[in-house]
Amino acid sequence: MMKIHTLILFAALSLMPCLASAQAPAQAPASEEPMTLPRWNIKTNLLYDATATASLGVELRTGRNTSLDLPFSYNAWNVSDKSRWNHFWAQPEFRLWTRRTFDGHFFGVHGFYASYDMAYLPLFQQMKAYRYDGWLAGAGASYGYRWNFSHKWALEFTVGVGYAYMTYDKFGKSAEEGVDDILVGPEAKHYFGPTKVGVSLIYGIGGKAATKAPAPVSVPVPVVTPEPQPQQPLPKAVYEPQFKVSFIAPEAGRAASRAKPISTLGRGAPSL
Repeated sequence: MMKIHTLILFAALSLMPCLASAQAPAQAPASEEPMTLPRWNIKTNLLYDATATASLGVELRTGRNTSLDLPFSYNAWNVSDKSRWNHFWAQPEFRLWTRRTFDGHFFGVHGFYASYDMAYLPLFQQMKAYRYDGWLAGAGASYGYRWNFSHKWALEFTVGVGYAYMTYDKFGKSAEEGVDDILVGPEAKHYFGPTKVGVSLIYGIGGKAATKAPAPVSVPVPVVTPEPQPQQPLPKAVYEPQFKVSFIAPEAGRAASRAKPISTLGRGAPSL
């Protein structure tokens, strides 16, 4: 009966990340910057809180796609005079995120340690009749999904399976009033199965909220038209004829004629 209830709870919680992924809001438009996520987180497992178990965890960013989760839980309250579920639980986990740290799907490997004193709980037949006082330790692997619905607040779903070694003293209830429990004997067991289940509410610290990029402003560029420059008239080509006038005086002509030799003057005259 215990295993059937555990498997049903494990299967139901394993579907939660898929539903959250399907209902996740669409990606921000290009004009809006991606959400800047916190540097570290404080979280509480709501499933543990529902059983009156104080749950508190811290998760630190260790890289662009990695983180370290450090959850703790503690229960020191008695259900009745003899019934109790006292325990301390620590389960550190290293996570690898598929998109970026603290956003979307992740895979993890974890180890855990717990000390417990559980007595006569009305949950399963074995717990109704006996008290178990001991400790356990083990390791496992997990898968989870984180849904950020604001810069500070988020919800996380996670499930894990692995191995645990348990050792404890087993006590039986005494029939006589006021007599301590009867030691049945020490026992040890090896366990394979679910080792982690959680629905955690997260509050982020550090980082800053996403801001919208300013819309581009169109500034008209004035077109400067150069003023027309007055055209300079082309220089006109001026043709200046050059004349050389020579004047010969009549006296100079007659003197030139006299200066010619006689042979020249008498060229063509018949000889005597």
